[in-house]
Amino acid sequence: MDIVPGRRLLPLFASLLLWFSGFAQQHYFQNFSVEEGLPQMQVNGICQDALGRMWFTTLSGISCFDGRSFQNFSQKDGLASNITTKILADRSGHIWAGTTRGLSVFDGKQFKTYTGSGAKNQVNALVEDHNGKIWAALNGKLHYMNAGKLEAYPDERFKKFPVQSLFCDAKGRLWAGGPKE
Repeated sequence: MDIVPGRRLLPLFASLLLWFSGFAQQHYFQNFSVEEGLPQMQVNGICQDALGRMWFTTLSGISCFDGRSFQNFSQKDGLASNITTKILADRSGHIWAGTTRGLSVFDGKQFKTYTGSGAKNQVNALVEDHNGKIWAALNGKLHYMNAGKLEAYPDERFKKFPVQSLFCDAKGRLWAGGPKE
């Protein structure tokens, strides 16, 4: 029996070629603009709700894309401000929009706005914890929703630095980040 070295290397070469081809994966991008229905071109935040719709925050309100068309919402529809900064789809189906004038929540029919004690009410971050509680950074201070009210978190440690980002990890721990003053 004759052994041809190339024949034994062919299966190895074919396997490596298939393995490396996975790294050359092509990605499809589609751009949307005002012409397609966005209210404004600067997108500050993106989330997806349980129905698969995409939600975008812009400097002219929020926009919901159902895969075919955009539906836009602004102060005329009850948003606290057209300048929207953050967006979150919670597990109960509500859409939370952080704005420069407070936190607005959309229940599918109308918006309701919550504000903190400060005059500006800029929302810098939003997160939902493992218990379904909504947390927000307003004016750099940590807040949470409690029985339909937006309340400041009473821990003194959060009064020493402005909170600019929030994250809830797999163990249910809430992480807050921001610059040291």
